[in-house]
Amino acid sequence: MKSQELHRHLRAALGPWFRQEGFTAAKRTPLGWSRDPLLIWIQIDARGWDQYMGGGFFLNVQSGNCVEPWSAPTRRFQEFLTDDELEEMRGLQNRVIPKLQLPPREFIQQMRATLAKTSEDPDVLIESYLSLFKPVETLFRRNHDVSLRYWDEVDVAAWGAFILRLLPRIVAEP
Repeated sequence: MKSQELHRHLRAALGPWFRQEGFTAAKRTPLGWSRDPLLIWIQIDARGWDQYMGGGFFLNVQSGNCVEPWSAPTRRFQEFLTDDELEEMRGLQNRVIPKLQLPPREFIQQMRATLAKTSEDPDVLIESYLSLFKPVETLFRRNHDVSLRYWDEVDVAAWGAFILRLLPRIVAEP
């Protein structure tokens, strides 16, 4: 599911709540909502969509009367969560991972050959990539940069419901 489809699903899941709370669509981000002094926006994981490991996104909360991403203090979604909510977040992440498709051996060999041109130790990078196909065993912390991973619209709907449940507290906090 590429970014436009992700945006469509998240807009449908989160947009009504934001409108009800007096937020308007943010003009300087592909998907975000603003209400002075907040800008809440979706950031696609820099890895983008991968045919094997799916995609991911971040929810950013910016305060300080800003209209543009990164133009004021910005906090990630997980910074607002309790320990129990962080554990729930890890559980949601671990429901996505079994859906991912481990890349074929030829893909990994080609990746290794490509990485060997610029890296002294391509195997470390390959292991890092392959670790994304394993369940998350380490507890999430508020200061971890956690991409909310998805494979399909069921995953996006689960993230949307999770976010929606926590938005009232998050909006009241900054």
